[in-house]
Amino acid sequence: MRDLDERNRGPRRPRWLVPAVLVVLLLVLFGRFDRSEQETIELGTPSRIIVINNAGPVSVRQGPVSQVTHRDSWAFGQPSFEIEVNESDILIRVMCNGPMPCRSSINLEVTGAPDLLVMADGFVDVDQFDGKLTVFSSKGGVALGPLSGSVRVVSNGPVTGAGLQTDLLDVSSSADVDLWFGGEVVEHRLQIVSSDGDERAISDEAIRIEIATDGEAASSVAIRTDGEVYLRPPPPPLALPQQPD
Repeated sequence: MRDLDERNRGPRRPRWLVPAVLVVLLLVLFGRFDRSEQETIELGTPSRIIVINNAGPVSVRQGPVSQVTHRDSWAFGQPSFEIEVNESDILIRVMCNGPMPCRSSINLEVTGAPDLLVMADGFVDVDQFDGKLTVFSSKGGVALGPLSGSVRVVSNGPVTGAGLQTDLLDVSSSADVDLWFGGEVVEHRLQIVSSDGDERAISDEAIRIEIATDGEAASSVAIRTDGEVYLRPPPPPLALPQQPD
């Protein structure tokens, strides 16, 4: 009878299987990677830069030279880092290899005004950039600093911006959009009001506004979002305390 019961129960699982699964789950849930590496590479003077990071966030800053720093961490498989150069175009690609988790943070410093395309599986932070910028963030959201030029953002998270001086800004987000501008918001071309009375854009339509520069409307903004929209003029300058005579 005992032999028949054992056959009905099927083959026994190895005793190490459950602890191994628990260890893998802990690594996935808590992201505790025990290996790390950092590298900085100079990029020369490219006219176009494409950054594809499927393993984490991307940060962009102005700098004296164009260079990229990647900080990798992993448990079993190091993320792959590749740079392809085609004349004055540079492609930077980072990916996790295999089913196990890994992480790579990209810090990009640029000089001049190259065309920049960023595609990231994580948060994207762009500060002090002048040129043509396109950002796709699958999660984590996007933060924009004092930017000028032409900017397009597509994000599955919230989008925030401060000190924007762009000629053209196009934002699509599945969450809230909160933008501070360097000029005055002078005209709402399209206004959508939700049932609860709050101004809100919806995903299949756009709020378009014009931003005044020296008294003239010189910049345009289009926003599409499933969340709330906050369009703000620049904050007033801080008043310095008067010194007693």
